Amino acid sequence: MDKNDTNKTKYPAQMCSFKRKNKVLAIDCHLDRQAEDDPPLQMHAGWSRYGMSIIDKSKESTIVATANIPYSEAIVVAHKMLVVCDDFLIGRDKTASKANEQYDGAENESAAAYAVTFKAGSLKGKTPGEVIQSENGLKTIESQIAFLQANLAKFPDNQKVIDACNTAISAFKAGTLEAAQDNPRNGTLKWVHRTPIKFLEKRKNKDGKCFIYAYTITCDYEKTDYPWQIGIVNGYADITRKEDGSVNISSKVSDRLETSVNLSNDEGIYLAKRMEMTISEFEMVNFRPLYNEVNEMMEEIYSQKSA
Repeated sequence: MDKNDTNKTKYPAQMCSFKRKNKVLAIDCHLDRQAEDDPPLQMHAGWSRYGMSIIDKSKESTIVATANIPYSEAIVVAHKMLVVCDDFLIGRDKTASKANEQYDGAENESAAAYAVTFKAGSLKGKTPGEVIQSENGLKTIESQIAFLQANLAKFPDNQKVIDACNTAISAFKAGTLEAAQDNPRNGTLKWVHRTPIKFLEKRKNKDGKCFIYAYTITCDYEKTDYPWQIGIVNGYADITRKEDGSVNISSKVSDRLETSVNLSNDEGIYLAKRMEMTISEFEMVNFRPLYNEVNEMMEEIYSQKSA
């Protein structure tokens, strides 16, 4: 076999990957030592990072979405994921039970609108309460009810979603529907990490717009098998630099694409530990020579002062 056909040579920087039927989530290691002019014990260059990508073949054409996770951000992400992983294992039943108590029955229409999520299609993972407040949300919910009812005999659980849709419509028209962030369902859906939109100035399309990306990490306590979801959004947008050095990213995004991969809690733990431990190992390997360099510099400074 030609060595160029092996995974070793195709993906030399790949740290871990998670494969699904039509999707692959991969994390590449691009950690790098500090720039020559930076303090040695800073250890990482400004571009030291993990590269994250999702290859999605579930649609008509293959989607490849990418995002960078700077080393300093990766440390935070790994810590937050491990905290939520532990909480999912220990406290999910209590958390879910508490949330269910708050929206059990018809006493709280607003809460009931967030009690279940759509299980398929473009609305998968969203609640009727969230969808109805989006653009053309009422029409979307009404069309979903018709679709769910048409398949009710085959999927009896559709009735729970239909009931939540009808409740959302009732509360929405009455003006009593609360915002999603004020609803008890947030006790079961954890937003572990959500980045602002970032850009790569050196990567532009033919129109001169810069490549942009953002990623999210959530954990849904209602799901037993695959509660974690890693999502990436890509596109291109105009970038404007202001006099104070700040950057404005246009809200008009072209070639926008979005995809996600779900992970089990075990996979969530593994991903977090791999990110955490790889940074630790990188720093351990590089610490001694860099610390020796610091000592040499300090000795030179002391000798100059005493001369």
